[in-house]
Amino acid sequence: IIVIGDKILHRIFREKFLHFPVELTCQRLVMCDDQRRFVQCLDDIRHCKSLTRTGDTEQCLELIALPETFHQLRNGLRLVSGRLVDHGKIHWVSVCSAVCLLVTFTVFATVHQSWVFFVCALMIGIGYGVGVPAFQCLFVNVAPHNMRGTATSTYLTSFDLGVGIGMLSAGFIASCAGLAVAYGVGAGCCLASLGVYLRWVRSSYEKHKLLV
Repeated sequence: IIVIGDKILHRIFREKFLHFPVELTCQRLVMCDDQRRFVQCLDDIRHCKSLTRTGDTEQCLELIALPETFHQLRNGLRLVSGRLVDHGKIHWVSVCSAVCLLVTFTVFATVHQSWVFFVCALMIGIGYGVGVPAFQCLFVNVAPHNMRGTATSTYLTSFDLGVGIGMLSAGFIASCAGLAVAYGVGAGCCLASLGVYLRWVRSSYEKHKLLV
């Protein structure tokens, strides 16, 4: 049971998972590290953090900031995109993710205002969060059932490798030409990726997919 102001909340995490972080914004709660244990994951309200229980060690008072709400929103959208992929909307979700990142990087590179930076940060998180299930599904659905683990590891390795190369390249470009140019190059990469997806990946997936 949780009491916030004049409200008494009971197991709100399981019932209104997406709305609850908004209510907690700017509140200070006693929290502890849950270390992703199953029981405490049910009460997880931020990354590896949950409300304390009797006997928990290393308790601390922490502020629930607005970015945590964005984090939970991104996770919620990932669940929604996963459902859309299950209903055959894999190409629609993939294209929307790529377009979202393309537009966001372009705006970030061209409009230099503080509120735009915050909005772009949210949209970048949403773009990646929405696209991850769809792109992983592309790999898994073209692999035989006895090689889906290999397909998943290949996807995750490629994703991590791409993130690493992107971070190094963006840092080099930003040091030489500025951060705006780095995000402009990122937008160009998103445009190229979208073209490759529409021209080759979509047709190849439809030809070789093993699941309907």
